[in-house]
Amino acid sequence: MVSVAKKSVRVRVQEAEAVVESLIEKHGWVICGSDESDDGKTPAHAYTLGLSRMGMAELIVVGLPHLIGGGLLSGLVGGQLAEAERAAH
Repeated sequence: MVSVAKKSVRVRVQEAEAVVESLIEKHGWVICGSDESDDGKTPAHAYTLGLSRMGMAELIVVGLPHLIGGGLLSGLVGGQLAEAERAAH
């Protein structure tokens, strides 16, 4: 029974990884995150994936609800990408 549960979790993780990878391929980068855990041991956080493929640092915000942290990251990265595009032209 335990091995079935572990296999099920592995399959869900692989499916999630495939979704993230397809989003990175489509958009170049994504923001992932989570709110604080119910037991309070894991703080709310948001982080980027895919920026390192463009030669940029991955970013993380800890302590803000993931939607707010994600909005902050989106603004920062969007500004960086827009600046890089302007500089290229």
